Amino acid sequence: MNDVEHLERAPIAEAILDWRVEPAEGITVETFAEAESRLADELPRKRIGTRVEGVFEVREGELLPSDPVEAVQYGFLFGSADGKRAAQFRVDGFSAHQLRPYHCWDDLFSAALNWWSLYAELALPKRVVRLAARYINRFTLPSYTEDLEEWLVAPPPIPRDLPQVLSQFLTRVTIHEAETGNAAHVTQTMEHNPDEESAVLILDIEAFRAVSVPGDSDRIAETLASLRVFKNQIFFGSVTPRALELFR
Repeated sequence: MNDVEHLERAPIAEAILDWRVEPAEGITVETFAEAESRLADELPRKRIGTRVEGVFEVREGELLPSDPVEAVQYGFLFGSADGKRAAQFRVDGFSAHQLRPYHCWDDLFSAALNWWSLYAELALPKRVVRLAARYINRFTLPSYTEDLEEWLVAPPPIPRDLPQVLSQFLTRVTIHEAETGNAAHVTQTMEHNPDEESAVLILDIEAFRAVSVPGDSDRIAETLASLRVFKNQIFFGSVTPRALELFR
């Protein structure tokens, strides 16, 4: 499965390589301040990542905040000038992102490893605890009334006695590969624009593995390569020959 067919018009909307870590003691977002100048040539744009945190409780059927809600900074997102590529430096991990056009695995993989080296140098994580390769595929059908079995190997079944025209669906399964320890969340969904006759199919594959390795371990590259093989197996096993013709 390493020598899979290269698709000239691959439907990849976004590719993400992700490291989750056990952080060093005392790490904060300011730990990554130096990364801005170190990444300036490749990723000159910077955004602050924030999330909303608070504690809520249910009292007499009502949802009530029991503590003030606050925005907490968790890291930085460094992006390319064209907005197509980014690296996220978080307190709990790192990720590399590539939007369309996606060229090839080696291109993103090489950049991601370089950025990860900088992250590990600055953050000094205790260990890497999870690795993932997530590929979000998105392609347009000629019509939302198309038979989904023409495009997906495992579309959602509709009971025979019900109307067979499907305008929207969402399925999600998690599968495991016993030999490698790899697993994957596989999500299929369809978006239908009521103002148009077409529909968009989304095949979202997140292949991942729990690990426990140092930040400079050779097993990181080996594991990500294995996850690539697994996600390719899932992709080519999930779409039909008719769908593949759209991507060649």
